[in-house]
Amino acid sequence: MKVIKNTLANFNRYTFLMKQLILRDFKVKYKRSVLGIVWSLLYPVLMMAVMAMVFSQMFKFNVEGVNYLVYLMTGLVIFNYFSEASNTAMTSVVTNFSLINKVYIPKYIFLYFSYCKNIICWNKFSFNLNSFVSNNTSYWKWRNKMCD
Repeated sequence: MKVIKNTLANFNRYTFLMKQLILRDFKVKYKRSVLGIVWSLLYPVLMMAVMAMVFSQMFKFNVEGVNYLVYLMTGLVIFNYFSEASNTAMTSVVTNFSLINKVYIPKYIFLYFSYCKNIICWNKFSFNLNSFVSNNTSYWKWRNKMCD
């Protein structure tokens, strides 16, 4: 129980550091990029378009009772989050090694900040998914009214 209290106390103690690390990573990621954040929103949609074309046209894959594009986009968003979160968490301690050597900071803080950064990115993807699903369902409602 004491270990959990110490861990939570460290999270509170190092919140400013985590905010600064997250801001630094976003600045580094989108510095000197032409599309920037727009690419983060376009990437899942373009990936979904390519995969939908391949699986629905070439392999004739179909999911009964479920809109295939929503099904595909949901899987892509979840897969992209876990893939990106695990990749950045593995390299976060090595990347910030110079900071760890200068000042005492628990190493799990870097893992936590990388997951927080990816949650922010995942929120962008999930916003994209929510807008896609709401537009897609309104399209299907409109289509069903017109076809009846």
